[in-house]
Amino acid sequence: MAILQLLFEGMCGVFCWQDGRKRIGADIILVNAQFNAALGLPEHLAVLQVHHGIFEASDVPLRSSAAEWRIAGHAIRIGDGQPPAESAGLDLVTTDQSRPWQGLKWTLDIASFAPGNTPRKDLAVGGEGRVAAAMRLVDGTLEAAPPSVGHSTIWAVRHEPTALTDRMLYSRECPDAVELQFAELEPDGRLVGTIRVKPVEDRIVLRIRNLPMSQPAQAMHRHAPAKAHIRAAYELFDRVPPSAAEPRFLGSIVSLDPWGPRSTGDDPLNCYHFHWPPPPDPAPDVSPFASFAH
Repeated sequence: MAILQLLFEGMCGVFCWQDGRKRIGADIILVNAQFNAALGLPEHLAVLQVHHGIFEASDVPLRSSAAEWRIAGHAIRIGDGQPPAESAGLDLVTTDQSRPWQGLKWTLDIASFAPGNTPRKDLAVGGEGRVAAAMRLVDGTLEAAPPSVGHSTIWAVRHEPTALTDRMLYSRECPDAVELQFAELEPDGRLVGTIRVKPVEDRIVLRIRNLPMSQPAQAMHRHAPAKAHIRAAYELFDRVPPSAAEPRFLGSIVSLDPWGPRSTGDDPLNCYHFHWPPPPDPAPDVSPFASFAH
């Protein structure tokens, strides 16, 4: 049995849901940074990369010979997107019992900044241009990962200290290979192709990235770019809140976590993640992969 590890990096959010059996699933939404040009965010490139494993077959066109695919305009799932009947669904790690930065508490809880609001119901099918790409997860484990800059950056959002990370890690067991199916990012989107990757030494490592396209990812300044990321997340709500929370850099705070998050103003995050926690009730499936029974 091999292990699949999938690292998400860049501008994206986790939107959790429940099926009719109260199993948790999640849609990883890669945000279209250009949807609201007034935010001034650079154009981002959404790609899938194979970092460890043997790329075996694909009928999805490669971007380069290095096993990299542009995924904008696509919804992605693993296999048929349906967990086994005995599956408990997706495990969301909320604590740091095993290692630092494991809990999803290190991703921004965007729900807390828009009380009374809800995510748009069409995010898994593009959100009318707000979404660059989406991936559905229905089993396995999703956790936070240490930020790419190597140190946590501590912000204050509405007077509350908030530690952020710009990476998440998804993992699951797979029998002998991983097949990723691609569909059009629209209601009833047709299946357009598959990618198959075999393990090396019982491990497959993939990356999905949504980072600035024409320039390297640069550290956020203390005000405007950080606020713009929250505004971009607000675009995914049913109604956009009148004003974005203003993240303010706090510097070094060691009391939030036993591993002592430390940071300076020189190493803030690039495109930090956010999440919407699981709702209390099931919701209809509007994704291109609506065969997952609700």
